[in-house]
Amino acid sequence: MAQVSIQYALERQINEWDKKRIQMRLGEITAIHDVIMDCHTGILCVDFDNTTFSEKELRYCITAMNYPIFMIDAITF
Repeated sequence: MAQVSIQYALERQINEWDKKRIQMRLGEITAIHDVIMDCHTGILCVDFDNTTFSEKELRYCITAMNYPIFMIDAITF
């Protein structure tokens, strides 16, 4: 199982409600292992198994919730 840790910056301000919404929605996806978010910086970190779920699918899930993002960094291990 390949593990990817990816960081995104959200392009709009978020609050605690947004944070919970994103964490709950992404937490429903079995390939996603961890979702960490900082409301003050707008940084979203997601760890997932990229053998069953792609970065493209992850990006789609986030933007479909109306949170525009851009990738900062990704690490595969």
